[in-house]
Parts: sequence; C-alpha cells; structure tokens
Amino acid sequence: DYSYTSRSISARLTHRLLFDINGELGYSINKSNYRDNHSFFGYPRRDTSDTITLQLTRPISKNINLFFRQNETNNKSNIPYYSYLQRVTSIGIETSF
Repeated sequence: DYSYTSRSISARLTHRLLFDINGELGYSINKSNYRDNHSFFGYPRRDTSDTITLQLTRPISKNINLFFRQNETNNKSNIPYYSYLQRVTSIGIETSF
C-alpha cells in the first residue's frame, strides 16, 4: 500500500510587477506508481498530482517581505478515494537572515 516510485517536473516564472511587487507563477506535475496491490481494492494505486502556485511578494524592509500565495492541487488517482482538489490561500510575513 505504501511503497512507490514517483517522477516529477516543475517550472516557475518570476517577474517584477508594479509598486515593487514580485510575481511568481509555478506549475508541477508528479506521477506516483505504487508497487504493491492496494489491500482493499486489489490493484496498484496510480496517482497524478498537478499543482499550480501563484505568489505575490513585496519587500517592506531589507529582510522582511509581505506575501500572498494561492496553491491549487488536483490529485487524480485510479482509486477514487485518493482523488481530491485542494485550494490553499496564504497571506503572511516572511523574513530571511
């Protein structure tokens, strides 16, 4: 049920927008193939997960940024129980040292 191999690829574009705001758009795809038969369904699980990320960041000082991030993950599985759509919105402050 739990041993698997996966392959993924991702891409990201960044661009400076107006008012010192940095924009970032990212995409990743991950394919997971589970080695053994699922204990309930009787066949190996196969998942494909697509994630799109949009992030806007604006510095407010040398080491502190404000950010807005929107992630959407769409996981498709040959076992419907494991398929889902997840949307996460985050707003916050980040710092670097």
